[in-house]
Amino acid sequence: MISRKTLQALLKTRQSPAVSLFMPTHPVGPEMRKDAIRLKNLLSEAERRIADKALFERIAAPLLPLAEAREEPWREMQAGLAAFLTADHATLLKLPQRVEEDLFIADRFIVRPLIPYLPDGRHFYLLAANQKMATLYEGNADALWTVREGAFEESFSAILDRTELPGEVGFHTAGSSSTYHAAGEAREDYMKRALSRYAMGIAKVVDGLLAAETDPLILVAEPTLLGLLREWLHYRGVVDEAIAKDPEGIDDDRLHAAALERLAPQREARIQEALDRFHAHDCEKTTIEAQAVLRAACEGAVTLLLLAEGGELWGRFDPASGVARFDPARREDSDDLVDLAIHGTLAQGGEVLVLPAARMPQQATMAALLRY
Repeated sequence: MISRKTLQALLKTRQSPAVSLFMPTHPVGPEMRKDAIRLKNLLSEAERRIADKALFERIAAPLLPLAEAREEPWREMQAGLAAFLTADHATLLKLPQRVEEDLFIADRFIVRPLIPYLPDGRHFYLLAANQKMATLYEGNADALWTVREGAFEESFSAILDRTELPGEVGFHTAGSSSTYHAAGEAREDYMKRALSRYAMGIAKVVDGLLAAETDPLILVAEPTLLGLLREWLHYRGVVDEAIAKDPEGIDDDRLHAAALERLAPQREARIQEALDRFHAHDCEKTTIEAQAVLRAACEGAVTLLLLAEGGELWGRFDPASGVARFDPARREDSDDLVDLAIHGTLAQGGEVLVLPAARMPQQATMAALLRY
């Protein structure tokens, strides 16, 4: 997920020209060799529109080595690249899912393509574990991607290697490592003790990775390990309904579908709560009129912004007069007006929620609940 710190830095940057560049990337395969060409083409277009060679070179400096590279840096990419550049600022983000190729030159960074990575009731984490390995995923409505995989702290086999099941009573240390000895208990008890230690190690790492997060965490494991993970995890977002199966053999698409199924009640509750909040107020504190939404967002007056999934609005908005020009299609001088509303809302701590178009109040592209 895009960190709050990164997002706030992007929202606070107001400098012209501000370049927001998005493109899909391919760390493997023949398309990887074309990524540098795609980037060069986008940078050439940015140079044309900035129309100041020295200024362009200063702004584009963080991307120029990548544009000239053939393979090595591109192998380290994921599925997408987002670059936010001004003469005094550079943020490059490797995105775990594909993003459409696009370029914006404005007086602010365009953050709308990052909305899928923001908390909106569809963003979640998934921990899949068995006795061989554990994988922490991050996901949203569209995809699932790996955050960390492998032995999180100590593998179960390593714990067993230093657990002497038959033999002496008690416990002792040998050198720098501890060795556990069976002491009259059943073998199953010692296996469970080793499994508990393994689960504790996984939980410790996951709690650390998600320390600043609040999104749901879905657990996938066979019942015994699942119970131990619940016992050791302190993360408050653990979802009650887990997937009580060994994840081995379950591909990512099936994991993703199962996660969305378990999150559906929470997602629906969040949508309904937002709509109830919107409809509980009179028309003086709500609006579905795009110009009024833009005016309120730019004044920091929007506490809840509802957006139609896939909705777009292009044109220009003058904050001084509060008047908008709406273009029937995107032009070179068009601003992304949905992004402008997102900016104004998030910058002042408001909430942005994307809804299915059919659930939007009066099927509007944007709707806002105002603070005052």
